[in-house]
Amino acid sequence: MLSTGDIPLTHIDGTPIFQTPQDRANEQQFATVLETSWGCELRHFGPLCAIDWYASRYGRVVGLLELRCRTHASGEYPTVFLSCQKWLALSFAANAFGCPALYVVGFTDDIRFVSIEKVDARHPMVRGNAREPHRFEPMIEVPIELMAKLHAL
Repeated sequence: MLSTGDIPLTHIDGTPIFQTPQDRANEQQFATVLETSWGCELRHFGPLCAIDWYASRYGRVVGLLELRCRTHASGEYPTVFLSCQKWLALSFAANAFGCPALYVVGFTDDIRFVSIEKVDARHPMVRGNAREPHRFEPMIEVPIELMAKLHAL
């Protein structure tokens, strides 16, 4: 469970926010690769912000990111899921800040990314979450073939 010191963080509905130290380490590993590849710094927004990461260069925000780490190869499944909440937040913020918003997924064999503008959000489906089985939310299915390959790992 994610916490700030000794205080566990919860969603607005009171359910706990689950993020293990390994999750954070995996995200940081991919963030470091992105920083090097894109010549920018990646930083976290606050823990309860709808957007997880922002990219900056020379003190300016140059991008917004949703970063996910998967434990399988990019070819194992044809799609990945993105929550509608994340898509909305990224879309609105990209428009407001005038910078791109990207959905970035780290697989065991490579890193893929796609601009939120290219994600078709017209047919969301309600899906559960393996870590929080009682929690269902609208999700967008993103075809992996739509995503650009950063490089192989």
